[in-house]
Amino acid sequence: MLVDRETWSREFANNGTERIKLQKVSVDVEEIFIPTRDDLETQVKQLQGQAETGLLSAEMNRKYLGERREKGARKISADIEKFLASFSQFITGYAGIVEIVKTADNNFGGLAWGTLSIFLNVAASKQKHEEDINNAMVEFTRHCPRLNTLSEIYPDEDLKLHIADMYESVIAFARAATVFYSQSSFSRIASSFNPRSDLERTILEIQTGLENIRRDCEALMQARLHKQSKDIEELTAKATNLTMKVASMEEKLSRVEVDLKKTRKERSQGFVIRIKSSFDLPIVNGGISPYKNLLESTFLSYPRKLQPYRITIETLEKESAYRIWLKDIHAGVLFLSGKNAHYINQSTLSWLSEAAVLIIEQLETESHQYAYTFCQTKSLLGSSEKFSIKHIFASLGLQLLERRPPEDRRIESEIDILIHGEEWKSDEEDDMLQIGTKLIALCLQAYDAEETVFLVIDRIDQCRWTGETERLRLGVGHALEALLRLVDTVKCRLKVLVVVESSAHESLSLSSTGRRGRLVKRTNWDQY
Repeated sequence: MLVDRETWSREFANNGTERIKLQKVSVDVEEIFIPTRDDLETQVKQLQGQAETGLLSAEMNRKYLGERREKGARKISADIEKFLASFSQFITGYAGIVEIVKTADNNFGGLAWGTLSIFLNVAASKQKHEEDINNAMVEFTRHCPRLNTLSEIYPDEDLKLHIADMYESVIAFARAATVFYSQSSFSRIASSFNPRSDLERTILEIQTGLENIRRDCEALMQARLHKQSKDIEELTAKATNLTMKVASMEEKLSRVEVDLKKTRKERSQGFVIRIKSSFDLPIVNGGISPYKNLLESTFLSYPRKLQPYRITIETLEKESAYRIWLKDIHAGVLFLSGKNAHYINQSTLSWLSEAAVLIIEQLETESHQYAYTFCQTKSLLGSSEKFSIKHIFASLGLQLLERRPPEDRRIESEIDILIHGEEWKSDEEDDMLQIGTKLIALCLQAYDAEETVFLVIDRIDQCRWTGETERLRLGVGHALEALLRLVDTVKCRLKVLVVVESSAHESLSLSSTGRRGRLVKRTNWDQY
């Protein structure tokens, strides 16, 4: 009748489980059909909500059980004391019986003490089982929001199916935990005998599922990184191709700009040539060399003892009037006048004309924007060889056009209309001054406000004025006033050098226009 301890233990556990079989709660899962992606996402959200509700229910039952234990602590304490006292007395009395039975077969001792050991183990396993459930709930509660985040980061259909299965398992776990905590103490002790209970299997399935999801996410992450790497390569190739296209377009644009500038320059040159052909203008294409040679031959043809004083750039820079004209932004017109040495009487050239040549050379060296004209290019100039003031101004204006062709064809049109209009045909000095300065103003529109433009007019007194001395003085004075008004009206910084012979400035009268700091004079600068 007696069996060994192991056999008896198994029979006890199996029979005990059958006698106090738990009433199980159905956790059947309906089969999931996924006809569309939206249906799958809806199913995932529904299962997520059920899982969270189940976890909350299990947690409430667990707390309820804890409160019930706390409220019944005195009764439970009395029951334990009673149980321990009875168990101690039983051991004392039972020991003698065991010793007697052992004389027949030593296995009976093992059976007896083994039975008591199983009894104590069942009681102890109750608390451990509850701790496992509690730990599992904490772990699953922590993972559920993460699963939702993963489904958003990796919108993969297979991953969503795994997550849906995981939500089902959590629901099953929550229901099993709820049933477990709702059972009586004896029922919970009996369920702990089964090492493969529904609750434990569910916990194991969830842990395995979480590991599978982690691996799926790693695979998806690697796939995404690989795709991003390919995308970057494609974008790099496209960027390289785009860069090449941009470079090609820039090259084409550069060629177009060069062609446009060439076309504009050719058009402007043609325009200037056409204007020049309309009337005779002072020739300056030969540069300053011919005029410089003329001045040198005039003032260096005397014996050494009689060689007159000649102006140099050093002596010019020492003159305060010259320095003010260069540096002062308000100074617009520098007026130089003086007499030649008394023994130079075979030419009407002025020794101060060399100052004009020196200034032009310096402007060329420093790459300034400038225009110049020499009104006397011979030692002696007859009346028929002289140019009118409007032709002198026209020469200056066309030089400015050649240096800076206007981008606006409207300016060319206005210039064309101006020089071919009835007003241009007038020989009245006031009309010529007005139309001449208007022409220069039109040509200066191509220059910016920050730029400084220089005009050099040598021997303006040698223009075609009336023969009377008084008319000459009035003509030079009117020309200065016109130039001063021009300085005030143009947008660029305009500086004008005017050189005359002394007789042209004697009793020179200027209106208020010339008394506003725009005019700087160095008169009576005579040669010795």
